[in-house]
Amino acid sequence: MMQLIGGIYSCSTAKYRMTTCADIITLALSKLGVAGGLKPPSQPDLDLGLTTLMSLYRQMISSGKLGRARPVSPTDDYSARENDRIFRTSDFTGTIQLPEIVTDTWHGEFDDDRFYDRYPAPCHAPRPPRDGAFVIINDAVSGNTAEFIYEGYINQWVSIHDLNLGNGQNVTDAQGDVIEVIPPSVPPLSFRDANGLAAYLATMLADHYGETPSALTMRDANAWQAALINGFGEPSVSIRTNFF
Repeated sequence: MMQLIGGIYSCSTAKYRMTTCADIITLALSKLGVAGGLKPPSQPDLDLGLTTLMSLYRQMISSGKLGRARPVSPTDDYSARENDRIFRTSDFTGTIQLPEIVTDTWHGEFDDDRFYDRYPAPCHAPRPPRDGAFVIINDAVSGNTAEFIYEGYINQWVSIHDLNLGNGQNVTDAQGDVIEVIPPSVPPLSFRDANGLAAYLATMLADHYGETPSALTMRDANAWQAALINGFGEPSVSIRTNFF
């Protein structure tokens, strides 16, 4: 669970063997012929790929492909809802928590038509957050912005704002002792189809390298985007039940 306390953000890390940001970027560059085989990507290529990957997610949010954002300015402790854009405007705002379980109430609470078809009312049973839901926290006090997308394939919120190219580097002190291990970043929405995400990223990088994505890359990119937007991989209703 992520919390915001006094402008400090933290988020738990999924314990899975995962495709890293560097993996997705390298695959995208290979689709453009920029890297691959015995030609590893250069550090500037990786840096550009990471910047573009973060832009990819923000573009999907701002364009409404993941649903409409819902602005809210809490004045106390607050449990975020799906697609909240939260404005923290003072120190009086306490802890902001990302939802682990959602209970729907009534249609009037949700002004996004694509939500209704996925979870038709009445659906009052507790369920995990919607796959592809997002939460954005704009902290006017610290000047920081934190962004998260819910990865339904592992039932976990994954951050966007702190993605990195790390591969598990050790942080050592002056004596050479390891004091921290920085885990590699996992790109959101990569569990369903890493190749599709890389293809979509390749289409965004193509102009920079003066390349034209192949028909196969365009097909994979379009299929990945369509499946995400239309929720093809989701059940019509997702709930948690107790059997005993």
